[in-house]
Amino acid sequence: MSPPTCNDHAALVILDGSMGSYLETHYQQDLSTKLWSTKLLHSNPHLIRQVHLDYLRAGADIISTGTYQIAEHNLDDLEGHYTMRELFHQAFRLAVESCQRLEQELQKGHSNTMANPNSEQVTQNRRQPPRVALSLGSFGAVVGGGAEYTGEFGCADDQIYQFHRNRLQVALDVLAEEPQYSTYVRWVAFETIPSYRELEILTQVLHDLGQISPWRTILQRLKVWVSLVCRDSVQIRHGESLAKCVELLHQCPDVAVVGVNCTYPGDDGGSIRKILEVFRKATDKPLVCYPNVQLWDEELNQWSPSSLVSPASFAQQAQSWARSGATILGGCCCTTPAHIHQLYRAREAFEG
Repeated sequence: MSPPTCNDHAALVILDGSMGSYLETHYQQDLSTKLWSTKLLHSNPHLIRQVHLDYLRAGADIISTGTYQIAEHNLDDLEGHYTMRELFHQAFRLAVESCQRLEQELQKGHSNTMANPNSEQVTQNRRQPPRVALSLGSFGAVVGGGAEYTGEFGCADDQIYQFHRNRLQVALDVLAEEPQYSTYVRWVAFETIPSYRELEILTQVLHDLGQISPWRTILQRLKVWVSLVCRDSVQIRHGESLAKCVELLHQCPDVAVVGVNCTYPGDDGGSIRKILEVFRKATDKPLVCYPNVQLWDEELNQWSPSSLVSPASFAQQAQSWARSGATILGGCCCTTPAHIHQLYRAREAFEG
């Protein structure tokens, strides 16, 4: 699957929404561990599959694996002995099986959305084939304490490099071992990146692994996207220039798609629109955009209820993000299948 180009409006792609916060609110899961939703790959895999299906049935073209916070040193949170390789195997299997299940439902003509049982069916002739993105969060996500929102990791560059390289290497090894996944697993998503420093390290990891067989072969088949977490249209969360970060990604041949995630859209989606405009000025690469729909209250240490963006408002705001160049649209924290279904329903307006 080639990445959509900026001028190919017909190729507008819909990404899924939150996994962690959706599991907590809709399925009442306690995810207060270092692995977050990744722990369910071991303890409750059917729920991971169900979340994938909820989003696919709502209209998502791409679902993300439940591996955002996976890390070797966090596996002691699991009961029993599990390796990263086993968890990646499980994550890919659940995502691929979910895509196959959706295809079967579409062939039978009865894939109703889970988000709104009264809405129209998600019909085969209105959607792209379902695909899977390998979700890999910032180093700060496994450090904990909100470090992916500050970029303050308290460690040497080499530790960050080894973390990203080892994790990606294991995931690519699994894909090499399981060629049947290749039909569905087409993307690698490095998400919620807060600092220029981590971006530089990521681009080096991609370059280095791309020089070595068999990882080179697997990476050539995949498309990589990197999404930033931003303060505003001027700075990313660690404080560096957003434009400077986009320029770095623009110059990296190993990154196919760039964008923003885990950032509150502001009034009428204006904050995200301005961020995308900075991206568009600095690069001609396709843009991915999947914001939060609630604002985090740092004083109360919780999501602000009054800031919640409804599914209908989210889809309306997303029209301006599409006009600003976003060709992959989805949701991050606090989004649900209802938000994604509204994007699905509004796709024709985005493409107009």
